[in-house]
Amino acid sequence: MPKEKITLTTISKQIQALAGQLTSIGGRVISIESRLQELEALVTSLRERLDALHGLTERLEVRVGRLEQEYVMMITAALSTT
Repeated sequence: MPKEKITLTTISKQIQALAGQLTSIGGRVISIESRLQELEALVTSLRERLDALHGLTERLEVRVGRLEQEYVMMITAALSTT
């Protein structure tokens, strides 16, 4: 295949082709950035919800511990009276 002669026209065509590719890539980058912002908002929301669930779990563990203590005390009292 013979080499193409380098002229202002061929250079101009190559620059136009590269400019088109850059425009396309730029559009994709903007789309990716937009999607990234959406995902960051979702992750932030999920993190807040997870923190709330951790707090609820800790409170439930305390309640269950108290119930277990009361149950043991009731069983112990019932057995000691018999």
